[in-house]
Amino acid sequence: MTKQLPYPSSFPNAGEQNYLRLLLSSDSEFPARFERWKRDIVFDDIDSATYGLLPMLHLRLAALGIEDDSITGRIRGVYKLVWYRNHRLLEAVRRIAQGCVEAGIPLMQLKGCALLLNVYRDPATRLLGNCDLLVHSKDAASVLALLKREGWQRQDEFGRRYAISVPSVDACSDLGPDRRGHAESFTNDNG
Repeated sequence: MTKQLPYPSSFPNAGEQNYLRLLLSSDSEFPARFERWKRDIVFDDIDSATYGLLPMLHLRLAALGIEDDSITGRIRGVYKLVWYRNHRLLEAVRRIAQGCVEAGIPLMQLKGCALLLNVYRDPATRLLGNCDLLVHSKDAASVLALLKREGWQRQDEFGRRYAISVPSVDACSDLGPDRRGHAESFTNDNG
């Protein structure tokens, strides 16, 4: 008999799994799943993982022409807010990338920011809380100086990094021989 190991807490809970099934359902299954999801949730109590993916739900609803006054307007409002915030963050990252290009510093965008720019068709498909950038360790000091000149400030783990209204960037240098990288988190109130 195989022992079943518990999932880590980062795995989707039952409600999040149902939401993902809704997003990934076929066009024919979607309306019934959407009605079931609406019945089972309290919109004001949606968890942060689901909230960050509400723009995907808006795009599915729009593509299928589903309009429901009780909730689709609120979902569309989240989509518009995410569109604005993501554009604000992407513009800040563009300025950082431009500064790196001008300084001859190679830079790689990672995770959500890279997916948003290279995979998703719509820049508001999912909420970006930050953008992760990777630079070579030999360039780390130059990038940190560039960020400081541009008005970015280091944040500790309890800083405004988690305030969605303020763009944040995690600048990471590459993994060295000891296989440990270095990361700094920054915010810029000027956006």
